[in-house]
Amino acid sequence: MKGDVFSGLTEFSDIIFIRDTSVTTSVTGLTGLTYDSTGLVGYYVRPGESATAITLATQTVTGAYSSGGFVEIDATNMPGFYRIDWPVAIFATGVRSAFAVLSGATNMEAVRCQWDITSFEKSDETSDDRLVNIDEASAPSEIREEMDSNSTQLAAIVEDTGTTLPTTLSEIDAVVDTIQTTTDKLDDTLVLNGEGTEYQFTEDALENGPSGGTGEADWTDAEKQQMRDALGVDGDKTTATGGQLQTLDTVADGIKAVTDLIPDAGAMTSIAQEATIEALNDISPSEVNSEMLDVLNVDTFGEPGSGQPAITISLVDKIGWLYKYFRNKKVSTSTGLDLYEGTGSTVDNSRTHTGSDTEVTVDTWDE
Repeated sequence: MKGDVFSGLTEFSDIIFIRDTSVTTSVTGLTGLTYDSTGLVGYYVRPGESATAITLATQTVTGAYSSGGFVEIDATNMPGFYRIDWPVAIFATGVRSAFAVLSGATNMEAVRCQWDITSFEKSDETSDDRLVNIDEASAPSEIREEMDSNSTQLAAIVEDTGTTLPTTLSEIDAVVDTIQTTTDKLDDTLVLNGEGTEYQFTEDALENGPSGGTGEADWTDAEKQQMRDALGVDGDKTTATGGQLQTLDTVADGIKAVTDLIPDAGAMTSIAQEATIEALNDISPSEVNSEMLDVLNVDTFGEPGSGQPAITISLVDKIGWLYKYFRNKKVSTSTGLDLYEGTGSTVDNSRTHTGSDTEVTVDTWDE
């Protein structure tokens, strides 16, 4: 069995189960043991220490803690269950684990126990869900290092909160004020459209626009006039009468008029096909003759494969079968003829012979 305990306990009573090894067909508890049963012994060990004997002593089921106390709980209703009061020396501070064993009695299966020992314990003065302060002197070195690290980080946070953070917040506030000053000037310049989906300039955008020209100065009359000239607006309102935008619009209309004359994709395909056909019509007899000679003298063709030749095949295949028959290895027997493929190692086609001494019937090629 295995469990977790706190270091420095002043008492620890436990319940253990002892199996009867004489019963092999089921798990049965061993009854009748007492603290002084023949052969019954107990030992415990802690890392870095020697095994220490446990002095077993008499005890009652409901008695106060007594180191080494051992007593059977109820032989009839809970056979095999015993109370034992473990020596608190097992759980002294300084180690992280401990082990104990009870064994030796007749028909007794040894009981082995293991505990993980920690330095935490619950406070008697608070609720069970809260932990008291850790005794740094008795805490493991890893916990002490973590406590020191946390203390350093907490001190840094406290210091930063008192000095750097207010300065940072002040800088952020100044930036927000600057942004607000700029966006306030847009109120007379931008408005939502009728659908409320996007902003657009008002008719008086040039007159009431945000700062222009240089620095924070408002638009000068000269700058406003330059903008009107560029936009092609008449007077103070946005009625286009000419200017660079109008020029761009005129140019765009001219470009569109030209591109509208370009045929669509289907028409371009037809033009390409017609050009291809026209080019074919221009081939001379000498070019045709040259291509035919190239097919006959230069191009190569593989021999027909295995299987029976069809009745109706291309001229190329027919020539191929004739060439294969006259070129390749053939083996004739009393019953048939085998035609091999080009290397002469594998039979590609076979046909049978039937008949008498005066008449022979040759079948078509088989696969």
